Amino acid sequence: MSAVNRKITMDGNRTYMGVHHSSEHNPFNLGSDLMEPFRPFVDYWLYDHKNIKEFTPDIKYGLVELLSLRIIYNGDRMILGNAINQYVHDCLRYLDGNLFEMDIELGVDYEVPVGG
Repeated sequence: MSAVNRKITMDGNRTYMGVHHSSEHNPFNLGSDLMEPFRPFVDYWLYDHKNIKEFTPDIKYGLVELLSLRIIYNGDRMILGNAINQYVHDCLRYLDGNLFEMDIELGVDYEVPVGG
């Protein structure tokens, strides 16, 4: 959610005005709305680490590293962090009326990069 909120503010928008989330106690309502398509990536990571007993610095580092996961976003291979940035940017353009249609396809990139 931090990555989503960062991009919202970088694009000059406020995080507290959501679409579906509208709690006056949540300063990140829009971020809560926009992060939903990416929740399965975090859920999968957490399921794979279900024996975690403490929220240690190594666990935090692992979650941050999740932003480097290679995925497929709308047919393009990219890391999760870049996909989040593109998605949030497109959503904000759509909400502003500057984009009239929006599709989203997400998947894990199982292809191993070649070269170095």
